[in-house]
Amino acid sequence: MIKAFISRVGEGKTTCAIAECLAQENKRVAFITTELSTRQILNKAKAFENKSKSFVVFDMPASAMTPLNFYKKVQKMSEEFDVIYIDCLHFAKGVNLQKLNDSCFGNFMNQCTELWIGMQANREIVWNDLNLVKQTEIEGLLSIKKICRKIKNNFFPNNVLIEAIDLETRETKIYNFTNLFKN
Repeated sequence: MIKAFISRVGEGKTTCAIAECLAQENKRVAFITTELSTRQILNKAKAFENKSKSFVVFDMPASAMTPLNFYKKVQKMSEEFDVIYIDCLHFAKGVNLQKLNDSCFGNFMNQCTELWIGMQANREIVWNDLNLVKQTEIEGLLSIKKICRKIKNNFFPNNVLIEAIDLETRETKIYNFTNLFKN
């Protein structure tokens, strides 16, 4: 099953995903970026402890990628990596979630155990909305793993704080990304 990291635009989904990918102890992680450059992802990754066996970033601009080529690349990566994260999947036009799922998990050479994607929320996320938690599984194909949002702190107005709620473990983490986002 595909698991999604969701947030509104600019609310920290990519940076939370980097932190989660690097926290995967002794796993080989592929991070596919369709929006940011490899360099930008690796610069953000420096802010976190790397517990993974390997963390490899692949720059796959959606504008240069057909869905068929995208599926083939994911299938090939699923043979080598334990976790695959695709950032900003919405930029990859025409990608079908069922075909993406099949290309990752429908391969007998598959080593991949987790396929994560980053998605933008289409509406305001109401944090105490119990219906959102109940509707985290979509057609048995996609479930929401993490919901991320920026939080404002009146005591430290210049700090960049991101709250990440993990719907699988029911844990909430607060990340302080202030130093990461300094100009």
